[in-house]
Order: sequence, then structure tokens, then C-alpha cells
Amino acid sequence: MKDLDELKRLLAEATPGPWEARRGDYTLGCVTNAADAPIFSYTRPEDAALIAAAVNALPGLIGHLETAVEQIREYQETCDTDGAVEWLNNWYGREEW
Repeated sequence: MKDLDELKRLLAEATPGPWEARRGDYTLGCVTNAADAPIFSYTRPEDAALIAAAVNALPGLIGHLETAVEQIREYQETCDTDGAVEWLNNWYGREEW
């Protein structure tokens, strides 16, 4: 899964977390890491909160997705006798999970 591999690579190369959103001067926000080093500054506080939350959630989301993909593959190998997986692939426009 090329997209998932790319996300994992980007996460591994990024500044280690956890990341935290902080309100800076005036109405600006910034994102910092655990050592309080700025990662991204001069953004709306709401955007900083989203960036930090997304980066912190990404490892868990990747893990859940990998588990789901593995379960789908196991189902394909053992239980798909009536073409349900093929139907799902066609419905979602996917060739591979």
C-alpha cells in the first residue's frame, strides 16, 4: 500500500512527538514537540490544534488500518466463497487493500 508506506516514511522522518498546539502572541498559534521546540508557527490556533492532533493520532490510525487490511486478506484467503471481496473491491474501486 504505497500511500500508507509514504505516510509511515514521512512520520518517521518528522520531528519526534508528541506534538502540542500552543497559543502564541495575539491570535497566532504554533505547534511544538515534547522539548517545546517550535515545529510550525504563525498559524491560527485552531489549525495548530488540528495539526498536532493529526500527527499524534497518525501512529494509532496506521496501526488500525494495517490490522484491518490483514483481516481482510485473511478473509480473502479463507472465507470468500461467494465473491464478496470482489464485490467490495468493485464497489470501492480498489484492486488491493
